Parts: sequence; C-alpha cells; structure tokens
Amino acid sequence: MTIAELIHRFRDAAIKKADGVGGEEDAAFHLRMESAFHGLMEQGDPGREAFRELLHDDSPYVRGWVAAQLLCESDAQARLVLQSLRKMPGVVGFDADMVLREDLAGRLMPPFGSRGA
Repeated sequence: MTIAELIHRFRDAAIKKADGVGGEEDAAFHLRMESAFHGLMEQGDPGREAFRELLHDDSPYVRGWVAAQLLCESDAQARLVLQSLRKMPGVVGFDADMVLREDLAGRLMPPFGSRGA
C-alpha cells in the first residue's frame, strides 16, 4: 500500500471507530488503525512524517489517536494537541484528559502496540 492509501485507511478506521459501533466491529477498526500505523512505519521517514501530519487532521478523533501514539514517543506537539482536545466537550475531551493523566502517571502505553521510532 502507498502512504496515501495507509493514511486513508487509518483515518477511515479512526472515524468509524468514533461512531461507537462497539463489539467486534469496534475491535476491527482498531486493528485496521494499528495495521495502517505499522504500514506507515515500514515506509521509513516519509511514513512517519505522514503519520505525524495527522496531528493537524480535521477530525478530532484522528488527532486524538495520533497524539496518543506520538505522546508515547515523547513528541511535544502531541501533548499540545491533547491539551487542546481536552477542552472539547464529550468523549473527545474525556479521552484526551485520560491519555494525559495516564501519561503523567507513567502508565500510558502506545495504542498501536509498539513505538514507531
């Protein structure tokens, strides 16, 4: 898959997962995001940069997932994105707050199984 296809796959799954389907479909969307993430990391620096660019995506759900992963990699911009998302109402704000709290407590794990660096 190309970087553009992997980015599309990641975005699509993150947005569909946010729709709150739940159950097996919810897990499948997470696996699709994880697979796309690892595919991007296999592309080397261009894939990593494309993933990092998703910190500026229109979707707060996409930004939240990307920021959670990059925060595990000590990316300062990811923290700023999460601090901004924390101010949003509903699940977006709650999730961002929880990610920041887990990081502060030293318990935050990368959502896609391993670090991309």
